[in-house]
Amino acid sequence: MNCRVCGNPLYPGRVILQCSCGALCHSYCWDKHLLQAHEPAHELGALTLDGEFKPQRKPETGQDQQKTEVEREAVLSEKQVPILKGGS
Repeated sequence: MNCRVCGNPLYPGRVILQCSCGALCHSYCWDKHLLQAHEPAHELGALTLDGEFKPQRKPETGQDQQKTEVEREAVLSEKQVPILKGGS
C-alpha cells in the first residue's frame, strides 16, 4: 500500500495517519494531504504589535471574479450607451 500524497510505500510498524476521507498518509505528508485534498478556508494577514490579526485582503473566488467582471461590463455599457429621452 502506498501513501496517497507522495506515492511511497507505507511500511508495517511505521506511523501512518488515516484521514476521515479514508486516505492513508505518512505523518510527514499529513499537512500536504489536508491542504491539497480538503482545501480548508483561510485568510491572509499579519499580526500587529498588540497581537491582533489584521487581514490583508479577502481572497477572491472564481464566482467573485465573475461578479466583478459583470459589474464592470455593466458600468462600461452604461457609459457608452447614451440615454435617449423623448420629447420635442
